[in-house]
Amino acid sequence: MSALIPALAAAIDSYLDRPFAFFGHSMGAAVAFELARELRRRGRPLPRILIASAARAPQFRRNHVPPPPPSDTELLAELRRLEGMPAEVLDDPALLHAILPALRADAALYRNYIYTDDPPLPCPIRAYGGLDDVRITREHLAAWGEQTTATFAARQFPGGHFYFKQSDAFRCALAEDL
Repeated sequence: MSALIPALAAAIDSYLDRPFAFFGHSMGAAVAFELARELRRRGRPLPRILIASAARAPQFRRNHVPPPPPSDTELLAELRRLEGMPAEVLDDPALLHAILPALRADAALYRNYIYTDDPPLPCPIRAYGGLDDVRITREHLAAWGEQTTATFAARQFPGGHFYFKQSDAFRCALAEDL
């Protein structure tokens, strides 16, 4: 994360002259959050709103001790459980061989993310989640409210970790929040 965030901040700098929002799903919520904090440190414009989707508030990773890397079997089992990748992809050895390094890199990025305290952001935050996501509870979403001095709301939608794939309620909420 310490290498990714400054690189992202530099990459988007020329686009910060217009209104923008951040939407981060799962690990992407931590990336969006840390990117907003980096923009603040640089004195750059902040997003009009930060939407954290299917993710615990970052303070749950305060003093986090990174777990050992998962085996390929464990990583694939987690992907199946989350239902975020089509079974055809997970069942295709050649395709898996091609994408497994990227999946491992994503897993390592988040597994090694440790939250550090900083003042709350001055931009609104919305925390979205799936009602059937057993790993992300209402309390995990509600805790995002501690990360802003602006408005906050938590919303849950029918579905699991990838609730947004078939939720009209999600699309309406997103349009409303944006």
